[in-house]
Amino acid sequence: MTVFTLLVGLLAELPFALPTASAADTSSYPVQAVNFGAYTTNRNLNSTGSSVNTQKSAGTTSENWRIDYVSAGVYQIVSIADGKYLTASGTACTMANRASDTSQNWRIESVQKDFEGYDLYYRITSVSTGAALTYYQGNNTVGLASYTGDGAQKWKLNLFGLEGFAANSLAGGNEKAGTIGGVLGETVFVSTADELEKQLNSVGPQTIVITADIDMQKKSHTRIRDNKTIIGSYSKNTIYDSQFRTNDTYGAVDDSPSDNIVFRNLNMIAKNVSNRILINIWSSRQIWVDHCTFISYLNSDHTGNGYDEVGKFIWLNTPYKDYLDAKDNGRSPDYITISYNIFRNRFWTVAYGTQNDETTRCRTSLMYNWWDECVRRCPQIGNGTGHIYSNYYSGDDTYVPNSCNQIISGEGSNIVSENCRFQSVAGREIIVQPDTSPYRDSGSYTAKSSTDTPTPLNYKPKTVNNWNPQDNYGYTLLDAYNTKGTDTKDPNTPVHPPASTSPTAASPNMLQRSMTHPSSPTALTRNTATP
Repeated sequence: MTVFTLLVGLLAELPFALPTASAADTSSYPVQAVNFGAYTTNRNLNSTGSSVNTQKSAGTTSENWRIDYVSAGVYQIVSIADGKYLTASGTACTMANRASDTSQNWRIESVQKDFEGYDLYYRITSVSTGAALTYYQGNNTVGLASYTGDGAQKWKLNLFGLEGFAANSLAGGNEKAGTIGGVLGETVFVSTADELEKQLNSVGPQTIVITADIDMQKKSHTRIRDNKTIIGSYSKNTIYDSQFRTNDTYGAVDDSPSDNIVFRNLNMIAKNVSNRILINIWSSRQIWVDHCTFISYLNSDHTGNGYDEVGKFIWLNTPYKDYLDAKDNGRSPDYITISYNIFRNRFWTVAYGTQNDETTRCRTSLMYNWWDECVRRCPQIGNGTGHIYSNYYSGDDTYVPNSCNQIISGEGSNIVSENCRFQSVAGREIIVQPDTSPYRDSGSYTAKSSTDTPTPLNYKPKTVNNWNPQDNYGYTLLDAYNTKGTDTKDPNTPVHPPASTSPTAASPNMLQRSMTHPSSPTALTRNTATP
C-alpha cells in the first residue's frame, strides 16, 4: 500500500508570476489526497467508477479525493483513482468526466466543531441542486437530499497519510479534528523570496507551491498565517536559510499564533546563516511536517565542545516571558506530527518545550524519520508528551560527541519510544533529564558502528511510563531491525528519485522519497467513533 497515488494530467504553462492551480497544474506537485469520513463511522466516501458508496478505511486510491478550488467555498471533488468528478444527478451522485456546467461544483462548509474549536464535520452540498451529500447506511449508497443536519449528511476531512497527534485523534478522551492546512483554499505558485513571504503572510487558506529554489537568507522572521500548506513542486523545492515563524515577532495585540499548517516535499537547507532556526513553531497547534529534507552545510565539528553552530531545523516552543511576544507565553504548542523527514548534519535538530509550567499540552508524534549524523535533540521534548516510533538514527564512525544524546527527555516530559534503530550512536541513544521523568522504550535496537549488527537496546528508565499511545490514535510499527529488508532503516533511507520525476497513477507518490507507508490501512484515517 502506498502513502499517496496521484492523478497525472497535462502540465499547464504558467501564464503569470502568481498563477492559481487548474486541474492540469496538479501534475507538477504532489497534490494532497483527502478522505471524506462518514459521521461516527470508520468508513470513507468511495468511488466505484460510475457512482459512490462508502467502505471501511483501507488505504485504497478509491477512497482518495482531490479538492479543486473553484471560488470561495466552492470546489470540485475529483477521484484520485481515475480522475472522474463527483457529479450531482437529481437525487443521485455519479462519477463522470469533467463537465462545463455546475453539476460538479460543491460547497464544503463546516457544521460542527470539536472541543478545541477546530472544524470537525462538514456538509457537502451541490451548487446546482442545493441538496446535500447523504450516506444511506442501510444499503451503503450515497445520494443527495435536502440538508436537515442529520449525521448522515456530515463528513470529516482527513488528510491521507497523516497520523499521530496532528491527525483526527483523541485528546483527553475527546475527539479532535485533523490538521488540513490549506486544502480548502486556492493553490498559488511562487518562485521568489518576496512572493513566498507575501503569500505566507496572506489571510485565508492556501496551498503554496514552491516552483524554484528560493534563498531566504536576506529575510528576517517570515510570518506564516493560519490554514496554509507549503509544498515543493517536483522540479524545484529547495528553500535556503529560512526563518519561518508562526506568531508575530513583536507581539502585536491583535495577532494570535497561527494554527493548521502543513509543510511537505521541501528541501530545507541551512547554508549561509549560522545559528538560524529554519522553522519556528511558536505557540501554534495542528502542525504537520512531512516528507521534507533538512540539511546543514554550516561548519561544525560535532564534538559537543561548545564550538558548534547551534541553530535548529525546527523549534516548537512558547516565547520567553521577557520577549516582545510574551503575550503568547501562556499558549503552549500542541498537536504536532513530524513524519518521513530526513534531518542531516546538525548539532541541534528538533526541540520542543514551553516557557511556562503547563505539561498537558505540547503533544507530538514523530515517525519514520531519519536522523543522519546529528548530535542531539533528535528530538528533545520538555513540558510535553512525545511518541517517537520507527525512526532511524545513523552516526559517523569517525567521531564520538561528548555527553550528547539523540533522544532527550527533558523536564516535564512524558515520552514513549518504540522500534527505533540506532546505528553508530551506541551509548547515547536516549537520556532522561531529570531521571524522574516517565519514559518507556520498547522494541528498539542499537549498534556501536555502522557495520555492526544491531542488538536490542533494553533501555531501563528510572520511572517507567505507563501511557499507551493507542488511547489517542491507531498506528502500526515497523521492526527496528530484521534481515528481510523491511525494518526501520530500509524505508527511511531510500534513494531519491530524479527531481524531474513525476508519479504515475499506479506508482507511489514520490515526494522527496519514493515511500511505501508502513502502517495498517485502518491507522491511516482512523475514525475515533465506534463503527
